[in-house]
Amino acid sequence: MVEKRQAAGFKRLGETGVRGLPLPIPRARALALEAAWRAAAGPSIARRAIVRRLARGVLEVDVAEAPWRSALVRLLPEIEARLRERYPALAIERVQLMED
Repeated sequence: MVEKRQAAGFKRLGETGVRGLPLPIPRARALALEAAWRAAAGPSIARRAIVRRLARGVLEVDVAEAPWRSALVRLLPEIEARLRERYPALAIERVQLMED
């Protein structure tokens, strides 16, 4: 067993994604949505705009501060295109900004 693990080597944390974790399906999906949002929007936006849920193709994102909400309105077309292109399995059609 130990030899097998050493032969395979170590994998970077997060490399296997949520599939590598023994999580319930709803939690795994929530983590996948958060990771996709963080990758598409960037870390500074993702810290201020938190994924709430995905319902019928609409990704709901909480944005607490009005200045960030107005900036995100201008960036949404680009972020939505990234989400559709990079994560087609999530079936995100659009992003809706919600007040926190």
